[in-house]
Amino acid sequence: MKTDRKRGFLSWPIWGRLTFLLATAALIAACGGSEPTPTPSPVPPTPVPPTASSAPTATTTEATPAAANAPESPLAQPASPLAAPQSPLPTPSPVSIASPSTPAEAAALAAQLTISEPVTGKGSLGLVLYSTSLHKGIPKTGYYMTAAVDDNGKFIPPAVYLGPKLENGDYAGGSDQNGVVLVDNVPPGHYYLMVWTPYSWLNTFDNTDESYPALITVTPGEKTNLGVLYTDWP
Repeated sequence: MKTDRKRGFLSWPIWGRLTFLLATAALIAACGGSEPTPTPSPVPPTPVPPTASSAPTATTTEATPAAANAPESPLAQPASPLAAPQSPLPTPSPVSIASPSTPAEAAALAAQLTISEPVTGKGSLGLVLYSTSLHKGIPKTGYYMTAAVDDNGKFIPPAVYLGPKLENGDYAGGSDQNGVVLVDNVPPGHYYLMVWTPYSWLNTFDNTDESYPALITVTPGEKTNLGVLYTDWP
């Protein structure tokens, strides 16, 4: 018998068609059935207009009581450590001449110096420091005296000047407003005197045209007036 292929699905027995439909429905259900439902986009919140209560509140700072109302300390105020210290240098004897402005005036000032009597076994000395560059006495300037180097009986200056070393017997002080220097009770010996200028120490000389530093000799029991010592300061 000849089969009619054109009849297709409708030619199946009814139980076959039911079985096919049930299998198809199960397959569709297993695959999710229908298309996925799209997720709705989030809706931005509706802005809420600010109210009077949301306005920033000004901060009120409590007033600081006036200094006059502050309690006073019961403790005594200590003395300032920056108060003017007492000078360790002897007070120069008063002289009638003002700060010298020429070598002659410096020599006249030196001639009027009153040098203290030294204690037994030591000597005292006085001098005037004069600047050959400023043509005046060197006022209120630091100086120090250091022992000369004994080179087989010849006394020479130290190789370098590093400032006073009091533990080695150096003497340090300062000139007065006129350039006067007075040094009491110096052990006998040979010394050189240096004057401070910013960042350096300068040698002193017996004359304005001298090229070798002035050698200072201190004799026990004597008061030595060195006159004027010159240097190119500052």
